[in-house]
Amino acid sequence: MQLIGEKCSEALHILDRFHIVAKMNKALDEVRAEETSRMKREGRDPVLKKSRWLLLKT
Repeated sequence: MQLIGEKCSEALHILDRFHIVAKMNKALDEVRAEETSRMKREGRDPVLKKSRWLLLKT
């Protein structure tokens, strides 16, 4: 990224739908996994386990 900034200082940052959705899916998976682990450590039922598609659909 730094090289692009040096060589193409006038370039625009382009965001496309595919990469935005991919980053959102990755963030959702990370948060869901962290919360599931936390709930297990606390002795609670990990209700978020296997809920990926439910969360993505809403």
